[in-house]
Amino acid sequence: MSFLRQDFEQVYDENGQPKLQPEEVARFNSIVDHTPHFSREELQCPCCGKCEIQFGSAQKLENFRRYYGQPFTPNSAYRCQEHNDSLPDAKPDSAHTRGHAFDIPVTNSRERWKAVWSAIEAGFTRIGVGKTFIHVDDDPDKPDLVIWLY
Repeated sequence: MSFLRQDFEQVYDENGQPKLQPEEVARFNSIVDHTPHFSREELQCPCCGKCEIQFGSAQKLENFRRYYGQPFTPNSAYRCQEHNDSLPDAKPDSAHTRGHAFDIPVTNSRERWKAVWSAIEAGFTRIGVGKTFIHVDDDPDKPDLVIWLY
């Protein structure tokens, strides 16, 4: 599915809240495979190429990129269940398998702070902090307003 930055802006405000009526939002609450700043190759599962990012999560990733202020390639975005199961530390019900999660690379404490701040500003409600990455997601089936350490 192809879309433009304007698609995000006409459906959701800067806080990720819908600007349209619920029945109108439903047609935009679909699965996407790229965004204005991130290609399909950057978001797809590395083992099979499947890419099913939730539109709202993609919009938050774009907002994150705007707040973060510099380009990056996610370490991980969509994962098929088989790939997720092959990772030793991945949770079986990972938000990555439903297209709600991204792992953002960081190299130092200043980048970690900037990434956490950007995630909060972008509307992500679940943040995991690791030494070399920040996990961000907005999985509606998991507890929100949480931060944890890896």
